Amino acid sequence: MAIPPNTSGSLAPRPALAALLFLAACSVLPERAWPPRLLGEIEAVYHIAPGGERLVPVPLSDERITLYDLHAHTAGVEERWLGGRRYWVVPDGLAELRIHCRYRAFGTPGEDPFASALGPQELFPGALIVRHDASPQPVTER
Repeated sequence: MAIPPNTSGSLAPRPALAALLFLAACSVLPERAWPPRLLGEIEAVYHIAPGGERLVPVPLSDERITLYDLHAHTAGVEERWLGGRRYWVVPDGLAELRIHCRYRAFGTPGEDPFASALGPQELFPGALIVRHDASPQPVTER
């Protein structure tokens, strides 16, 4: 037995209700601008003492920074993870490890958007920073 169609008109308020809910949802959308961005390149050098520590801490992408490129200028570098941190293992006999990094850092809107951004020393603790070029990118609308 088929169910007869509803002709009482009780479905008529539903589109109006849907439109009302849609308008209410639009009032909580975030602003239409990307956060401030900083594009940069870092050249870092770790000097390894003979018989010294062979683990070198390297950064990870997170909500504050995106790594576009991270590589060592030396072959044979292995990767290890210890305690949620990323390390590179320096091959025996190597006295210097040179690392190149290209990144995008995200700031917070305001007078000094990159005051809390990670600096080269936070990204490569204990390294000699040979070069650090960074340039803010204009804030554009989506």
